[in-house]
Amino acid sequence: MNKKKILLIGSNGFFGKNLYKKLKTKFFVKRANRKTNIFKLNFNNFDYIINCAAEVYNENLMFKNNTNLVYKIVEKYLLDKSSAKIIHFGSSGEYGRYGKPTAETDVLKPTTSYEATKGAATIILQGLSRNFKIPCIIFRPYSIYGPMENASRLIPTIFRHFLYDEKLTIYNGYHDFVYIDDIANVIFKICKKWIKIGYGEIINLGSGKQY
Repeated sequence: MNKKKILLIGSNGFFGKNLYKKLKTKFFVKRANRKTNIFKLNFNNFDYIINCAAEVYNENLMFKNNTNLVYKIVEKYLLDKSSAKIIHFGSSGEYGRYGKPTAETDVLKPTTSYEATKGAATIILQGLSRNFKIPCIIFRPYSIYGPMENASRLIPTIFRHFLYDEKLTIYNGYHDFVYIDDIANVIFKICKKWIKIGYGEIINLGSGKQY
């Protein structure tokens, strides 16, 4: 039986590297990064297009890599008249600061450039998906941790301070932590058997527990 083909956009990042490790065991995965010109690819060659590209740290690149890239993906999708299914990674940060567990129905209240550009990408993708009947799921993961995550994030920072016996200031706050392998397993199962849901459906990905 032929392997399903996946285009993985953002393959050099934390999400991308871990997803590739899982998906390549059963699927043919074409990796795309910031140097890849997606307009030179044929979207008809793929069963799934997974976008996990994101700019988290450089504000000057956030609109280009978080928002405009999503529009370009859909533009190329329509140009090729593709029938691939799109899986897009948004962010729980799109909700902004609620002070309570957030749900898919909550209004977006972004407070940073990252949150705003990710939220804008979701709205663009949702609207185009519904308008052009593009099969699409938008995931909003919460605080994901695991191998190859940026050293500035919480868990690597804690371990680094343990290793070098340095004082670490911890601020009050709550996070829903999710291990990257659990996220990869969700995507793996969806690629094996697509869930028939509405166009541009938003699904929060978390453990359901806050720490």
